Amino acid sequence: LVRATHRSRTSGMIAGIRAGVLLAFLCASLPVDIRADSAFTTERTLEEVPPSSMPGGVSAPVEESHLPLYRAHALAALDALNRARDEREGVYELGDVLEARTQVVAGLMVHVKYQAVRGSETTVCAAKVWQKLDGTHEVTSNTCEERR
Repeated sequence: LVRATHRSRTSGMIAGIRAGVLLAFLCASLPVDIRADSAFTTERTLEEVPPSSMPGGVSAPVEESHLPLYRAHALAALDALNRARDEREGVYELGDVLEARTQVVAGLMVHVKYQAVRGSETTVCAAKVWQKLDGTHEVTSNTCEERR
């Protein structure tokens, strides 16, 4: 019994050492010339956000064929836009989803650019829609920039 316990501890120590060596190797193989961009702020437009695959980073724009998957996020943003406006101005309807990027947070933050249409007026809006872990959506920012 004493030998069996000693063997299991030894094999556990060996596995731990192997994992430590692997971790040291992976850390040593990372590039060292990466520097933070001091000009980066969270106030950048969607075009200015650099693509990233880092956890918590914002992804590159999704492919155009996948944009319909983000229509629910744009609708949540449009609904928030309509609630914030005076009803006498008229209600916006959703045009096209122009761009979407994702960011893994406690759930998923979707950065979506969409068209808000009211009569013959088309406004391009950019929103951040947080898809929470329970499946609900919360619009954390929503700005309309251009009028055509």
